[in-house]
This record gives sequence, structure tokens and C-alpha cells, in this order.
Amino acid sequence: MSAGETSAGAAESRGAERPRGAWRQRLSARRSFPLHREHAALAVVLVGSAALEGHRISHNGYANNYYSAAVKSMLVSLHNFFFVASDPGGLISVDKPPLGLWLQAISAKLLGFHAVSLLLPEAACGFLAVLCTYFIVAPRFGRWTAVGAAAALAVFPAFVASTRDNNLDALLILLMLLAGWATVRAIETDRLRTLLLAALLAGLAFNTKALAAYLIVPGMGIAYLLCANGSIPRRLVRTVLAAAVLAAVSLVWIVAVDLVPKDQRPYVGGTMNDSELTLTFGYNGFGRVAGEVGGSGTSFSSGVLGNSAAHPAPDTSSVIGSRVETLECTPAAGASGATGTTGATGLPIGTPDSQIGILGGTTCVTVVSDTYGQPPATTTTPTAPVVLRHYSPIALGPSPGLLRLFGTGFGDQAAWLLPFALFGLIALVIAFLRSARRDRRLAPLIVFGGWFLVEAAVLSFSSGIVHPYYTSALGPGTAIVVACGAGAFVALARRNRRYLALPAAALATTVGVQIYLLSQQYDYLEWLWPILIVAAIACVGLLWLRPRLTAATMAAGLIALLVVPALYSKTVWEVPVDGTFPAAGPYFDAGQGGVGAAAPTLPILAQLFRYVDPRAPHARWTLLTQASITAAPMILLGYRAAAFGGYGTQTPALTPKQLAGLVKRGEARFVLMGGAYTWRGGNAASSAVKVACAIVPPARWRPPTYIGTAAHPIAWYPVSGQNYALYDCKGHTKQLAAD
Repeated sequence: MSAGETSAGAAESRGAERPRGAWRQRLSARRSFPLHREHAALAVVLVGSAALEGHRISHNGYANNYYSAAVKSMLVSLHNFFFVASDPGGLISVDKPPLGLWLQAISAKLLGFHAVSLLLPEAACGFLAVLCTYFIVAPRFGRWTAVGAAAALAVFPAFVASTRDNNLDALLILLMLLAGWATVRAIETDRLRTLLLAALLAGLAFNTKALAAYLIVPGMGIAYLLCANGSIPRRLVRTVLAAAVLAAVSLVWIVAVDLVPKDQRPYVGGTMNDSELTLTFGYNGFGRVAGEVGGSGTSFSSGVLGNSAAHPAPDTSSVIGSRVETLECTPAAGASGATGTTGATGLPIGTPDSQIGILGGTTCVTVVSDTYGQPPATTTTPTAPVVLRHYSPIALGPSPGLLRLFGTGFGDQAAWLLPFALFGLIALVIAFLRSARRDRRLAPLIVFGGWFLVEAAVLSFSSGIVHPYYTSALGPGTAIVVACGAGAFVALARRNRRYLALPAAALATTVGVQIYLLSQQYDYLEWLWPILIVAAIACVGLLWLRPRLTAATMAAGLIALLVVPALYSKTVWEVPVDGTFPAAGPYFDAGQGGVGAAAPTLPILAQLFRYVDPRAPHARWTLLTQASITAAPMILLGYRAAAFGGYGTQTPALTPKQLAGLVKRGEARFVLMGGAYTWRGGNAASSAVKVACAIVPPARWRPPTYIGTAAHPIAWYPVSGQNYALYDCKGHTKQLAAD
């Protein structure tokens, strides 16, 4: 490793001595790329990364159908494209910055609109992030260290799951990596334009996922102020210039949207005042850190259904269809099937179909009555399912605290290498504590070590909405610190044998954490536990007994530690990813695939639009829904739908008076109440619809729905079926406007 560092340093010195006019000679020299064994190892890592991110990606369908429906809507017009409209009619925008969705829309325009064309951009970004990690580390710490960093990122479970989804995190991570690389290059070359490039890239990351992009900025700023060439005033001036570019790039689209008159653009989703600035720094910004509705300590599902087994929330339509198979429990003791006192559902024979709960087939049934709000007849928590795969996603992380990253939902996505990274960071601080500020290894450590620390702190202590897949952004910092930390272990051991305690502790605690995390997954990979223990004991023993083999021992130990996260990440091939909450793991919630609607929902939608389409043939929106993810499958199926309540039903995209105006002008007529997130209460327009508009009898627009399995057929009719209720507002505009 030291030889690699020496040769890298010599190459840099030779590059500095070349005259600027000799660019042709430099280009010619770079065309000859000598291959080494490290490049063969890198090729293996890249092939593995591509396989993890791309194999069977098509079975994810449209994944996050909220974003997919938005992309389809954006292809309708440049107006929708610029404002990232979430529906073809341009009623309301997506509650995220535009860059990631623009990239997906361009891909769909070039390749045609289908699921794979939307998933490929994020998968490509993930692959490029792994490659970028190698090229960041290799010139400064050696090629083998760079291979280790790339491998650690390639098997980071949250990162792998996010790259297989059309969420925006893979692009965010790639842009943050590139911004960090440009900062390091600006320090090495002393070029202002490279520093401004770093600011530009960070600004583009901001336009991908708002303030989440700025978690790398503290490390960038500290590294430049500490390590760049020139006097302190010179470095300060350049830092201020870069900050100005960062602010300009970050805010240009936000300001442009807010300057457009509100009646000439879609309503800004996720806000109560129709402002991108509010969305960026409120809901998508400090609200995620300081706390907001739905934050840590609560969940969209208690792990059974709804808010509790006794009082299920109306949003139970997300757990239907084929997923009912995962709800089947061991038959109740004494159950005698069709001939005994209890049927296959555990309820007395003769129980009306409309009273059979969606946990039918369990020893402990939750009964859902025809109308919500009435206590179920039997309300007990079900026993462990026969099929262990989760039937609801882990939407939020555990309570904030120092050990949060090791808790449920976070640990199995991000903590497999975390102890090794923490010990590695200690080793790096010791190794570089007295190094010169112009040491070219110091700047990348500050940039990416700083990103690692800031990201870990924000994820650990934020009290707002923090989904487990947010830990994917911890991947690059963890990977770089792990690989460089392994190198620091070797260097310190050669300096003084007492430092062998650090790698020994790193290996032992990391194996302990990996076994603990595996123990939370029932018996998954239980056969691997003794192998991990033996590997840890062997490595620790070799470190003490054969100090000269420290480098080889650390390499072998790191490879052993990558096995479990690699196998864990591979589980994303088994079932479709949950589009909203992507995660890896043998028992994580399986997504629906397709357009994101369960199979029993599709005939309902087909008959619904056979009813409303002929009655509103020229309407801008054939159907309005409360929540965006209720409208999303409809949009993907080609229907003219939109959500007037935004993602969570509460956004006031339409006032009652505005809705009345749309109905009067023939731009809208039918409103579908219910669906996702209606337990949040809706908005003023949805309340007015219930009072003013006429309810359409269910028999006119929907078929009866039978869900379940052959062994456990279930008829489900809550609130006229899947808590949908159709209202016709034609002829009721005065009442609507009055509310």
C-alpha cells in the first residue's frame, strides 16, 4: 500500500512539473492505461455491483408509482416537465425538487415510457457511484484500498435497494460523491474553476433532494479552508465565491417557480401555502430534522394493520390481494375446517363474508365491519405468520438516539460495517494527526470522513420523518472510511505494535454486530455465524502472533466482513422492491410490482372509469382523488386522474370554491373519496364534497371484490369496497362553493 502511495505521489509531482501547454502529451500518456491485478479485482466488484442493481429489476414494475405517474404526466407537455406536475392535467406538482424526475423523464422520452426506462437511470447512478468511489480513493490511498472502498459501497444494503427503485437517492449520492471529488481536486490543483465545479455539483444535488445534499458541504468547506494552497484571506474569498455559486444553483429553479403566478402553474405539492421555498426548507428540510407529523416514534402501520389491531386505520387497502397469503397463521387449536365449529378463518361458520377480517386465516382475527369507526368484534394481535416476509413496510426509523443506526429498520440496512468504520476513523485521526495540511490524503479524509460523521449524526438524532432507506446516503462515507481505516490499521501497526488493539477491536465488534443483526432475522444465515466467529478469532490471533502479516490479515478480514452484507443485499432479487420504502432483507415487505395496485383493485378501476368516462368525456380530469398515490395507478393505466389533496390528502390544492369552479366549467365532475392516507383527515375541499355532492351507489361503478387464497376466501366490503366512495358533483356547485 505504501508503494502505491509513493508511486501515486510521484505521478502527481510529475504532473505538476508539466507545462500547461503540454495537454496533448498528457492526453496521449493517459491513453495507455496499464492493467494491474487490482483492476481485475475492480472488474469483479463492478460486475457484482451491476448484478445487484440490475438483475431482475423489471419485476419491480413502476416501483414508486407516485414518481412514475409524475414522469408520465411530465411527458405530456414542457409545462408539466418544468414544474414536475404529478398529473397530466397539471393540478399539483410532486413534493420533491426536479432534477431526478427530469432525468427519468428524459430516459423515458429516449427509450419509451415503461418501467425499466424509469428504473435504469437510478441503477446507472448507483453503478457510477461505485466506480467514482474507486477513482476518488485510488490516487491517494492506493488501488487495493480503492477496490475495498468500492466493494464496501457495492454491497451496502440500503444503497443497493435504493438503486433498484425510482426514488431519487442514487442520483443524490452520485452528485454528492462528485462534489466531494471536485473539492479534493480543487485543493490539489489550486484551480478556482474546479472549486466552482464542486459548488455546481452540490447545487445539482440540492435540486435532487433539497437539504439532504448539504450534508457533505461542511466537510467540503473545512477541507478547502484547511488544506488548500495560499493565504487564509485567499482561501476565504474563494470559499465565499463557491458558496455564492452553490446558493445560485440551488435556488434558481425554486425562485423561478415561485415567481410564476400561482394560477399559471401547478400547486406546489407538500405545502399549505403553494411555495417551493416553504417546501424546500420546511417539509423537505428542517421539518425532517426538527420533527413534523408522522415523524419518529409513530408509524403508518403498527406492524399489524393501521394504527392498531383494535382500531385499523382506513388505509388498509394497501394490504390486499396476493399479499393476503403472507397473513396466514397456524390454524387455531381445535379448528376443524369446514366441518367444525370454526372455519378456516378462525371465525364461527356462518359468519357473513362482509364481516370476515383481512387477517382471515389466522388464529387471532381482526374483524373489519362494513363501516369504519365501529370496534371490531374480535381484536387480538396475530401470531407470527407462517410466511415470515413482512406484510407492511418499516416506514420510519426507531426513536432518535446514539444507537439508532443499530435499531430496527436502520441496522440491517446500514450498520453491518459501522463498528469497523468507527474504529477506522479513530485510526485515521491518529495516523494523520501530525501530517502536513498539504498532504494529499488529508483533504479526502476531511471531505468524506466529515460526510460520514454529519450523515450519521443527522440520521441518529433527527426527530422528523426519517425513512430507513435514507441510510443509503451513509454508504459512500462508510465505505471510504472502512477501506482507508483498514490501511491506517496497517500503517499504525508497523509504527507500534500496541496499535494492533484497534484492528482487533474493529474485527471483533463488527462480527458481533453482524451476528446480532442476523439474529433479528429469525434463522437467516444462521449457518454463517460460527464461520464469522472463527474468522474473527483467526484474524485477531494472526494480528497478535504474526504482525508482519497485518496487511494480508486485514485484507482477509475485510473480505470476510463483506460476505454478510453482500448476501443480505442479494435478497432484493427475490421479490419486487417496495417502491415507497425500498429495503433489502430476506423478510422485507414485498412491493406490488406493475402499476403499484393490487390485483383485486384493477377490475374496480376498470369498471369505475367505464362509468365516469362517458359521463365526463371532455373533462380535464375525469376523476379527482384525495391522495396522489391513489391517483398514481390510474394515471399509469392511462386515465385522466389527479389528487386534490397531494400526497397525504391534506394539501389544499383546491379550495371548495375552486373545485366548484372546475365543476361548473366542465373540467371536473367526479370525486373518489377514500384510498390512501384518508386517516390524516383530508382538506376543506374533501369535506365540502361529502356535504355537497351526491354519492353514487357502489353497484353502479364497482364489482364485488373477493380477496384471499383458495383455502381462505375473503369478501371485503369496507365502506363500499376498499374504503372508496364515489361522488358526483355536477349540479352541486353552489353548495360546494358555499362550504
